[in-house]
Amino acid sequence: MDEKRVLLGLPKDAACGPANWMEKHSQSAAPLWWQESKSSDFWKALLINYRIGQIVDLCGISALSVAALHKHIPYVAVCLTKNHANWLQNIIDREAIKCVCDQQHPLWQQSLSEILKDHFADVFEQPEDEEPADEAGDADDLMCVDQE
Repeated sequence: MDEKRVLLGLPKDAACGPANWMEKHSQSAAPLWWQESKSSDFWKALLINYRIGQIVDLCGISALSVAALHKHIPYVAVCLTKNHANWLQNIIDREAIKCVCDQQHPLWQQSLSEILKDHFADVFEQPEDEEPADEAGDADDLMCVDQE
């Protein structure tokens, strides 16, 4: 919770979630934004279904930024603090590195890919974060037709 307060520039005594959430969950288990409880796959399905052409994110949601990167949709975010901007940029940079090394992605470049794989080996060795069980069906719940 302290990280969330620092990231958003909140006072130390500010509540970081609804009272019933705080009672049910650990004090360190609140998402930065409540929209962060949706997976990147959920946001991808939403972007496809509504044929979104560009995104202006007024919250700076990490899963939405990752979905936009993978769906080749221009994305800009408004961040509350410099710490929030740095946090979001680090997430986007990390995902962009993976995209540059993916031959199926438009950002792929063979020579740069080889350099990045050597330099950022730790990024590629880490397993993907698993989604919570209650979110596993979010993307499948939407009728989705990929327009690519």
